[in-house]
Amino acid sequence: MMTKNAVEAQKAAEPAATGTGSGTIELIYSFDRSQLPKQPKQDPSRKKPDNADDAVKKLCKGNEKFADFIAQCKGHDKPRPVEVPLALREIGGIPKPSGFPAQLPFAAVLGCVDARAPVELLFTQGFDDLYISRIAGNTLGPDCSGSLHYSLLSFAALKPQKPKGPTKPTPSVDLTKKPLRLIVALGHSDCGAVTAAVLTFAKLKEDLEEVTDPPKLFELEELLDLEGDYLPDDSVTGLLTRIHHPAVAAALDALPVGSLGTETGSTDLHIAALIDLAIYLNAAWSANQIVSLVQQYDYADADVAVGVRYGVFDPRDCRVRAGSENYGDTKDASDSTDGLLKSFGVAPGAGQPGVSVACLLPPPADLAGLRKLATEIADKIKARGKTKEGLRDLAKHFNLQ
Repeated sequence: MMTKNAVEAQKAAEPAATGTGSGTIELIYSFDRSQLPKQPKQDPSRKKPDNADDAVKKLCKGNEKFADFIAQCKGHDKPRPVEVPLALREIGGIPKPSGFPAQLPFAAVLGCVDARAPVELLFTQGFDDLYISRIAGNTLGPDCSGSLHYSLLSFAALKPQKPKGPTKPTPSVDLTKKPLRLIVALGHSDCGAVTAAVLTFAKLKEDLEEVTDPPKLFELEELLDLEGDYLPDDSVTGLLTRIHHPAVAAALDALPVGSLGTETGSTDLHIAALIDLAIYLNAAWSANQIVSLVQQYDYADADVAVGVRYGVFDPRDCRVRAGSENYGDTKDASDSTDGLLKSFGVAPGAGQPGVSVACLLPPPADLAGLRKLATEIADKIKARGKTKEGLRDLAKHFNLQ
């Protein structure tokens, strides 16, 4: 960790980058010691968002910074450091009588336990920004639901509760100390839990019995055998069931067996596409369930009500995306400017570093909305799979080549 003065001195001493891949690219967490021992003023970039839309913008801007940083690491010209400012009060640098500093996150995230999807890092956020609950498959089970209830009760700007019985008047609520404005359901590509849910879905096994090239990844339903040996509490079955219905069921309805052809290898491609589609639907449906949770609370006013969004992290270009329009719009920065993966007929320019994409979106309102999302994404996959060239592109996109 470097101080702000040290960072500026290092920048001045470094020679300017002269070409692709030259220079050092830094991800820096920094704080300014110049005002110590006085309590430093709040850095404007550390200001908590005023409302849910501002919180979405802050997270999406942070993800864009991180994606651009990774693009530079892959060879982008003129590498620039990415700096995340910290306030000493947030990391315990300024002692308080009560000890540990107060917790004041502006967003909560229901994420997956997968070690390849570190939430603060991919949104370029620092200490005391995000309240994170993680579970395999980012499903809203009882434990995660309880954690999110706690975040709302503790950090959201709720109306003061009427006291029971005679008591002293409650002081007015200071909304600046109740900063939670957003909850995000965050999925990620290549999710192991969703993969297991797809491969253990009974209807998929039934349909695949009629296909000549069975899946080579591993036998369907073998993961459930782990439960009896290691997990007698049925925890795996419960988790997979929440993903089976409705995410996997809706994915298979929209992308039925045979929709990507019947040639050798088509089953592997079909399963890979189903997994990717189900990942989006699972994140969207988790967010739908969070909406019901959020609506149980009374907020101080409409501007400070907690919003809900969903997104999916794609490690191929490190961007978070949502919705059907930007599905599949990846750009490998190590390629040339024209190296856009056109697996889904994306217009040139989408997904390139610095270009905004639909990062976080509101979830579908009901099952009909989820099916609509499933159909829109499935149609993009099926349209690309109509030619041999398109099938090869899909195989590349799903890492089957």
